[in-house]
Amino acid sequence: MIRKLLIAIVVVGTAVLMTTRLMTAMHHSATVDTTILYDGQVGGTPDTQNLIFAAIDPTNPPFFTAEATQTYSPTINATILDSTPDINEYAGYAISTSLPITLDRDLGFATAVKLRLASETHDSDNDRAGFSITLLAEDALGIELAFWEDRIWAQEGGSPSDLFTPAEGVDFDTTASFITYTLAIITDTYTLTANDTPILTGSVRDYSAWTPPPGTPDVYEQPNLLALSDNTTSAQGETWLAYADITTDLLDDTPVLDRFVYLPVSLK
Repeated sequence: MIRKLLIAIVVVGTAVLMTTRLMTAMHHSATVDTTILYDGQVGGTPDTQNLIFAAIDPTNPPFFTAEATQTYSPTINATILDSTPDINEYAGYAISTSLPITLDRDLGFATAVKLRLASETHDSDNDRAGFSITLLAEDALGIELAFWEDRIWAQEGGSPSDLFTPAEGVDFDTTASFITYTLAIITDTYTLTANDTPILTGSVRDYSAWTPPPGTPDVYEQPNLLALSDNTTSAQGETWLAYADITTDLLDDTPVLDRFVYLPVSLK
């Protein structure tokens, strides 16, 4: 099974319950910390802000020059990530290593990503996607969600025989318009909302059974990971990315009054 080295190189009831818990945490936690990773309203591509970009062609050594592109469009205030020129290429973004972000499942964390999937195609095995969101905690447990034009689904973890096969999913039109997807992880559960409506939930996964090629890092054991990418040679896509952020400490219940003394200092 070939997995991307891009990152290395650079039902409904449960969902409602988890979403309520998430929204309550985000509104009432005294120490919720949101870092904007990319804002298309500011202009420029994500690698000019807090994301790292990489595009490679593993079939084209030694420099792995790729045809995949990122292009900022002021018309839509978003960056167009296009991996359609060659299905064998990987392209996408990861959190800049310069950001000191810790993703603790016990405290909860979430990423909000505003995007539109303009197009996506995949091979007949139906186990890959032209765009994925990969979110892993500091213990490297988390979830990878695959985006097709008409469905969003979770990549299975666990044993090598089950690894990266389709798990739970939801039929959903990802192409019609920009949608803000919020992917939250609290303890052992992930929840995905689309414009604040819960659409998918499940258990976090362990992808550590994946074995990278010799001499390369194991990206699925990389802690505190967020990747927005086409990370497979079995699919391709054109994704319009308008915004991305990461929020930590959703469940920190430190009393608000204990924090007020620091407010004047933080505003100087």
